[in-house]
Amino acid sequence: HLPEPAENLSRIPEPVKFKIIPPEENTVYVIRYPSTQVISLLLRPDRVQIPADNAFATMLNNYVSPLFFRELREKRSLGYVAQADYNLPASQPDNYSVFLALLETQRNKLEEGMNTIKSLTTQMPQKEDDFYRAAETAAANIASYRLLPENLYWFRREQLQMKQPLDQMARDLKQVREISMEDFFRRAKEAMNRSKDLWILSGDVKNVPEGFGKIVELKPEDILPQ
Repeated sequence: HLPEPAENLSRIPEPVKFKIIPPEENTVYVIRYPSTQVISLLLRPDRVQIPADNAFATMLNNYVSPLFFRELREKRSLGYVAQADYNLPASQPDNYSVFLALLETQRNKLEEGMNTIKSLTTQMPQKEDDFYRAAETAAANIASYRLLPENLYWFRREQLQMKQPLDQMARDLKQVREISMEDFFRRAKEAMNRSKDLWILSGDVKNVPEGFGKIVELKPEDILPQ
């Protein structure tokens, strides 16, 4: 006997919601375990935004993602994986937006990688071509997303859950087409530098670079489910 769909749905557990707490001081969490590399992650919470600014978040993602990859990996060869994102809360409208930068690197390149991440985040290079490319990509993504009926269904559901207006895509498209380069970079600097630094270093960590914040040692079992 196969359970009815409703019975299946009743077995799905409620999602666990975690509230972001912005750090009160620059902090470096260290998780050491045997590995061939070190993972360095910088988190900077922005603020609670109701309604969330989808257009700006999409543009900022389109700008920082190739920039950090280019500067960290292609230009300086500082890691195997290099990326940056600006994330809006997925299901909690009263949660914080977060900027993050990730670098997977070797132990001897960790300090230079962290310094480069901090420099790019604090004083992000302002490149005109990259700005227009980010805006064009954001506009194309918004326009193409509306072509599929199933996308509109899920979009409407998410908008209601996140307490946002149902005409948000039209608003986003208008904003992307109208935002000036000066306004974009001003807002990007604010969004990426609104909080203290929260670093997470994991893997083959021997010596923690100095000057990045208070060091807090954690064990893998402190963060992984048992």
